[in-house]
Amino acid sequence: MNNRKTAEKRYLRASLTVEAAMLMPILFFVVFSCVYLNFHVHNRANLIASAAEQAISGHEQNGTVLFGSVQPEAERAESEDARTVGYAAVSPVYIGSGWSIRTEQTCRLYHPVKMLRAERALKELGDE
Repeated sequence: MNNRKTAEKRYLRASLTVEAAMLMPILFFVVFSCVYLNFHVHNRANLIASAAEQAISGHEQNGTVLFGSVQPEAERAESEDARTVGYAAVSPVYIGSGWSIRTEQTCRLYHPVKMLRAERALKELGDE
């Protein structure tokens, strides 16, 4: 009777070891996928904020810090009434694959001197 209980305990411990050995790779995959997803979301938010800031101010930044990614490619275009800044980068996920990030921000340009002169001209026409 005592040998039977000992054999059952050993069997139970051995089955838990086998189950854990089958479950751990799946658990590691899920945990590291969540970590890579956080890196991707951080990189995307950082690129969107950087593009918006550069579109508004017009100043180029030296570099945008991204986790586990190469330096992003920047595209800048400026017309008479708008400035557009775009970024493209890839966040690595696993070996040989990655998620691409593409963002573009546009800001309308204001010319305060021209606006003030136009307002003054209209005001002078109204006063006459």
